[in-house]
Amino acid sequence: SDYRGKMTPIAIIQNGTVTGESCVTGTLGQAAQMALDIDLSKHGVIVVGDVVAEHPSFFEDELQRVLNL
Repeated sequence: SDYRGKMTPIAIIQNGTVTGESCVTGTLGQAAQMALDIDLSKHGVIVVGDVVAEHPSFFEDELQRVLNL
């Protein structure tokens, strides 16, 4: 469904495994906003799917999404 697509977990990982690593998590519906929160000059990897929900920061963000509905 369209709702499931927008709620699909996504992570953007930049500078993975090195100093300055960052990881921004959210959902596909938030991807445009997430792009504003990263440094577009740095390399990164985008991970999409339920595996992202295993990351601790996604769980914390998900709690906030549920509380703000």
